[in-house]
Amino acid sequence: MEQNLEQKKSLLQILAESDRAYHELTQRIFANGGEISEADEAALEKVDVNLPEKVDGYAFVINQFQSASETFRQRAEEMRKVASSLSRAAERVKEGLKYAMHATGRTELIGDTVRYKLVATNKALVIDKTKLPAVYFMQVTETVPDKEKIKAALELGETVEGAHLEGGVALRQHLNTKGAER
Repeated sequence: MEQNLEQKKSLLQILAESDRAYHELTQRIFANGGEISEADEAALEKVDVNLPEKVDGYAFVINQFQSASETFRQRAEEMRKVASSLSRAAERVKEGLKYAMHATGRTELIGDTVRYKLVATNKALVIDKTKLPAVYFMQVTETVPDKEKIKAALELGETVEGAHLEGGVALRQHLNTKGAER
């Protein structure tokens, strides 16, 4: 029981230290324009005797970064929607001004600090493909690599000049049910 309590205390200490380290690292990354500094990079790469605790700390930091990344991604999407709505609203107001100026026969509106003037622009090309004579169509052919065919040939051991397969590795996180390896 006492050993179990010590293990829990140790785990709580590790989590608290990991949380504190994560927040400090996050603040430094934000201050550094989203980049990990060379000092932090070196500290992350350093392997020491507390490797199991460090692995757990890495898992904690990775999970926190992924969670924060998703939160910011969602916020960015919300902000993108707001920005898009505001852009559309600005365009509607501009179109309303142009309509009012046309309706009143004015080419210029003058305020205390701002002046609007209707000016000629390049003519926009409007095409109705259903009515356009065939002489105004052209055929476009594009040649691109057949990636599936190339990959299949390479996987069969064939040599394809200008192409090759590159192996990679992925880092996956799993729950350690075997205990720490020191």
